[in-house]
Amino acid sequence: MKAKRLNKNSIIGVCAPSGYVKEKNKEELDNAQKLLKELDLEVKYSKNLYSNSLGYSATVEEKQEDINFLIKDKSVNAIAFAKGGNNANSILDLIDYEDIKKNPKIFFGFSDNTVLLNAIYKMTGLITYHFTNFKGLFESEISFNKEQFITAFIHGYKGNVKHNSDWVTIRKGKCTGKLIGGNLGSIVKILNTKYSPIFKNNILFIEALSLEDGIEEVSSLLYELKMNKVFDKISGLLIGNYDSKSDIQIEDLVSEVTKDYNFPIIKCNDFGHTKTNIVLPIGIKCTMDADNCELKFEENTVR
Repeated sequence: MKAKRLNKNSIIGVCAPSGYVKEKNKEELDNAQKLLKELDLEVKYSKNLYSNSLGYSATVEEKQEDINFLIKDKSVNAIAFAKGGNNANSILDLIDYEDIKKNPKIFFGFSDNTVLLNAIYKMTGLITYHFTNFKGLFESEISFNKEQFITAFIHGYKGNVKHNSDWVTIRKGKCTGKLIGGNLGSIVKILNTKYSPIFKNNILFIEALSLEDGIEEVSSLLYELKMNKVFDKISGLLIGNYDSKSDIQIEDLVSEVTKDYNFPIIKCNDFGHTKTNIVLPIGIKCTMDADNCELKFEENTVR
C-alpha cells in the first residue's frame, strides 16, 4: 500500500513521538515550514508538539493523541516526525493502525522514529519513508534534501537512487528484496516483537549516531542482529552514515561480524545522522548491485 503523492496545498502534519522539541529546535521547524510553503505545501502542528510534561518528553498519552489525531484527519496528506530521541517505542501499542489503513499517508523521519516507520509498515503494509526528520528537512544542504523531497513525494519516481557521496563496495554481489531498516539501535529495540521487520529475502539498511553509539556499542548491536539470525535471512546490506572518531569504521565492524556470510554490502554517507539524506521507502521492491554501487527502486515511491 502506498500513499498518494503530494500536490499543491497538500498538508504535512508534524508531531513529536520521540524526544521533546527544545527551544533551539523551534527555529528549525519554522524554517522547514517556510520552505514547504514555498513549494505551495501547508503545515499543521499537532496540539502537543512542544510538550515536555515528563521533563524529557511529552507523556505517552499526549504523543498518541497527536499521532492518532493526524492519522484520522483526512485533510492531512503526510505526517512528519519533528525530531529524534529515544522512546518512540512507548506508543507502538497505542497507534491506530486500522485508521492508517483507511487513511494512508506519507510518514517520514529517521533515527529513533525508525521504530515507528517499521512498525507502521509491518502492521499495515503501508510503505513509509526513511528521510530526515522535520526539524532538519532543509537544514543545511538545502538543494539535495529539497530535490529528494520533491522527487520522492511530489513527482514520485522509480529507478536508480541518486548519490550525493561516494558509495563503496564492501562485499560484491547483487540481490533483490524489499527495503527495510533504519537506525541500528532502534531496529534492535523491536526485534522479537510483533513490530519486528520481516528480514527474510529482504535488503536491510542501517545507520548509527556515533555520539550515542560508540564502536563497542555498534559491535554489540551487530552481534545482537547476528544472534537473532537476521544475517541468516537478509539478501543484502546497505550501510549509511556513522561518523566514527576512531580508526575503526562501521564497515570494519560489519565485515568482521558477517565474515561467515556472502550477501552483498555497500557503504555510503547518503542517509542517517548527516545533513543530507536520500529518501529510502521502507517496503519498496528494489535491486542492489554492490559491484557497481547501485540501488534501484523497482516501483514508484508514491502513487
